[in-house]
Amino acid sequence: PIRYFGIALPNFWGWESASLKALCSMVHWVVAWTFMSLVAIHAIAALQHLWARDGLWQRMWHWRRAT
Repeated sequence: PIRYFGIALPNFWGWESASLKALCSMVHWVVAWTFMSLVAIHAIAALQHLWARDGLWQRMWHWRRAT
């Protein structure tokens, strides 16, 4: 059974299927790692603009320098 915070969730499929569970687990794993990788790449690209001091970081955060 699939557990959510320690509580067994009901079986919505109506039957036990080890192959379906394995497929869903693999799809979940691939999608989760893909999403985390894209978030990390996005954050690294944003930091690259901070280090490059090309002005894009200030436009993203709407910082204004006191002159």
